[in-house]
Amino acid sequence: MSPARKEESMAQGGALGGGARREAEHDGGSAPTREVVRRPGRTNATRLKIFEASLSLIGERGHHAVTVDEIAAAAGVSKGSVYYNFGSKSDLIGQLLRFGTDILLDRLQSAGTPSSDPGSAATLSEVSPTEAEPAGPPSGTPDVARDRLAHMVRAALRFVDEYPAFAQLWISEMWHAPSDWRDVLVELRGEVLGVVRSAVGDVFRERGHADGDLPAGTVDVTASAVFGATLILAQDRQVFAVEHGVDVCVRTVLGCLDAVPPAG
Repeated sequence: MSPARKEESMAQGGALGGGARREAEHDGGSAPTREVVRRPGRTNATRLKIFEASLSLIGERGHHAVTVDEIAAAAGVSKGSVYYNFGSKSDLIGQLLRFGTDILLDRLQSAGTPSSDPGSAATLSEVSPTEAEPAGPPSGTPDVARDRLAHMVRAALRFVDEYPAFAQLWISEMWHAPSDWRDVLVELRGEVLGVVRSAVGDVFRERGHADGDLPAGTVDVTASAVFGATLILAQDRQVFAVEHGVDVCVRTVLGCLDAVPPAG
């Protein structure tokens, strides 16, 4: 059996069979439960091709109008390969959201992690003027953690530049009521916010705030503001305001941090 036929056979026996089992186990006669079945450990070429093809089609017509056959044709893979990598049609949107979020999380974590080799990556103050983040923290405060967060915001903006239909799908499903994927998005949003919250906490600690000395909810609210503003600005740049540069967007988003003055 050829690799392609083997993959298609596995898809039909595994992904579709698993979906059928989940549907059979769901009692009460209502729609089958939808769940994210796989969590990709690493991006591979086939999954990335399917992901990009799916987003391209969804961005053009919306996910309800896109078929698995069209996704397979656009990605240059078999229909079975789509099923094998992303599950049945009912699972597809949740799988795409999961896969895209994993890519975003990887980029945020890479952007926010200091290099073990100080000479291997430039700080924001060392890059060219067109790429440097123009805004700084209040005068006299350290800015290492803030620089890391700025890199993360920039990485998120670049991610949406690369995958604008992903942000469109996220926003439309998060605020669409009712949405079949709201529970999935709540979980994924929590994971992204966890990374952002950690970075925001580092900034406040670097400015002299001990854990617990800020008003209740300050870190959480600030993290939500950073994430929400980044997502909306990134999408706005795609649809309405392409002239808004990444630098001014990063500066504006980081303004959320400056509402909390340094300790002391």
